[in-house]
Amino acid sequence: MSKNGKTSPTISIILVLAILLAAAGGYYAYKMKATPAPEATETTTTSAQDAGVVPTKTFQSNPGVGTSGAATNQPVDLANANKLPARVYGNPDAKLRVIEYTSLTCSHCAGYTLQTLPEVKKQFIDTNKIAYEKRDFPLNAPALDAAMLLRCLPDDKADGVRELFYRDQNKWAFEANYREYLKQTTALAGLDNAAFDACLADADLKAKLIADVQYADATYQVRATPSFIFVTGGNAKMVPGQYPTAEFLKIIATEVQAAEGGTAEASTPATVE
Repeated sequence: MSKNGKTSPTISIILVLAILLAAAGGYYAYKMKATPAPEATETTTTSAQDAGVVPTKTFQSNPGVGTSGAATNQPVDLANANKLPARVYGNPDAKLRVIEYTSLTCSHCAGYTLQTLPEVKKQFIDTNKIAYEKRDFPLNAPALDAAMLLRCLPDDKADGVRELFYRDQNKWAFEANYREYLKQTTALAGLDNAAFDACLADADLKAKLIADVQYADATYQVRATPSFIFVTGGNAKMVPGQYPTAEFLKIIATEVQAAEGGTAEASTPATVE
């Protein structure tokens, strides 16, 4: 303030800059707030090579980021990994086995489960043309906790709760207090507070889920979710990403035909353990 009571130009500039910086900071904080998963929508991608393939959530190899990243620094006995019993749907003796690797905090996994999986079930699982299994590939701590809780629920309740987790993803997956939602939702399936706490404290279960992540990475080079492994005999190939429903159904139909003695596009096989 000058002697005549007027604000000096220097002070005015400082005040303006301070206001602008405060406004910018507020906007930045708003933008940096955890982004909710977008509503699941179909894409227009028609091939794996198309640049419009829905991007997937990426496996974190940085030991400081996420559960999967932490797992890379932990010794894992791959010979004993992947031993958690998979929930297998359809025909366990089918010539084609489809393994889905999914993360419960992945919006594209939610989109696939809610949009495409019902059609896969109707056309290929319920008709016993394939054996289908879901395996969790948690990308962060909330996804790991949710996957553990599903393992602590009875089989007849787990699928319904999994679907709820996906449908309500915006309500919990990006929130600091996400465990409150998980506790309330699993309580609806009969998991009381003591069982909830015991499940999340189960070090053996956590180690096995992390080992599954390592196994998928080492065996199939799974780095993102959703990823699908098509297994026929001793060969396997991976198809990563969320596809439009019609396109994904065509992919499965081609693989079924190949498994049953027809022809399919050439693929690079990987040895199946």
